[in-house]
Amino acid sequence: MITLELRGDDEVRRRLQSLSRRVKNRESLHKRYAVTGKRWVARNFEDGGRPRWAPLKPSTARKKVTKTRRRGTSNILRVTGALRGSFTGEATRQRAVVGTNKAYAKYHQKGTKHLPVRAMLPTKKQADEFTRPITEDWVEEQIRKSGLK
Repeated sequence: MITLELRGDDEVRRRLQSLSRRVKNRESLHKRYAVTGKRWVARNFEDGGRPRWAPLKPSTARKKVTKTRRRGTSNILRVTGALRGSFTGEATRQRAVVGTNKAYAKYHQKGTKHLPVRAMLPTKKQADEFTRPITEDWVEEQIRKSGLK
């Protein structure tokens, strides 16, 4: 009979259990997602959309420039800052959420028959691009903290 004796087996098991406990509680990871997602939205407003938002219709642009008000036409979705400032990021052990409580935001996000899409939130692909390195860093951190590296 051939046998293999593993020394330090208890230590390996303890460290793997530590890692398992750490990765079950992903709230710190989700907080990072929420903060980064909120920053992404703020930058999206500054950039005028990614991809760029459709320009204002001439009739809308005329309404934005009057004798007493010169808000311009380059600040699409940023006249008062209320919409941009309403975005929040929240995190739990199960998920991260970035969103707004402004009911009219959904019409800009998805568009309507008379309103072009001006997405403020990232697409799945865009979110994957900014969450991937966050996830990789977080996993590495959990491995280090559990003593496996």
